[in-house]
Amino acid sequence: MILFLDSDSICKRYLRDEDNIDETLLAMEAADVLAASILSYVEVRGVLARARRVRRIRSASSYARITAEFEVDWDGYFRIALSDEIIAEAGRLAERYFLRGVDAILLATALALSSKSFEPVEISTWDRNSGLVAAIQSEGLSLAHEVTA
Repeated sequence: MILFLDSDSICKRYLRDEDNIDETLLAMEAADVLAASILSYVEVRGVLARARRVRRIRSASSYARITAEFEVDWDGYFRIALSDEIIAEAGRLAERYFLRGVDAILLATALALSSKSFEPVEISTWDRNSGLVAAIQSEGLSLAHEVTA
């Protein structure tokens, strides 16, 4: 199984005070391949920097260790680049489901991966409020875990 992760799901590996960490880590361990949009790199680095700024990550040495761990892990991800086709599909999905731009890009990227994969693709997201989960399900993709409102 390929597990396609949004940036929030990726961050759960590094910010241990997050909700739903156990389900995310179990899904990651069960996957044959971890996949993400290339856009997630920037989002994760931004979340980690903010966590340092607001002292969720308390020390500079902890921040350095966590970002280094992320860099090593990121090299092992199957990363999907943004293409004109993915961006155009994201625009259609944003319009159809009233999604935020980043959520539409995530869904379009997961759909592109699913259409080219012989293995099942499951999505890990914890986004409860944007309509993303409903859009994922409407597009026929599977969630790796239950997302409750």
